[in-house]
Amino acid sequence: MVSSVNAEILLAASFCNVGATANYLEALSPAEITFVITGLRPGVWGDEDAACADFMEELILGRNPDPSEYLRRVSESPPGRLFQDPKLIDYLYQDLEYCLAVNRFDFVMPIYRENEHLLMIATEL
Repeated sequence: MVSSVNAEILLAASFCNVGATANYLEALSPAEITFVITGLRPGVWGDEDAACADFMEELILGRNPDPSEYLRRVSESPPGRLFQDPKLIDYLYQDLEYCLAVNRFDFVMPIYRENEHLLMIATEL
């Protein structure tokens, strides 16, 4: 988000609010949408974020995608596998389950610039 200095609108999104975010973007009807994939580092390319972005794109295009394939990508990603390893006590499987709860929340997470800070506020639709 910090690097997106030229974006007029900043939104944070996840599978938990993907439908609300897609609806919000449809209503805004921006000329262009850029998905910023985090987790880009050697050996990890952020497919869990890409899966959410791909799913949201399908929703924005008016399609009715089955989320199971996208959720599988998250589960099988390097971070997803960490949360499934019972030997790694810092990674709780329940956290992964919460992250994969599609449309658990009906709010968007716009990010506002305030002086030198970014402020994210959950906003109900």
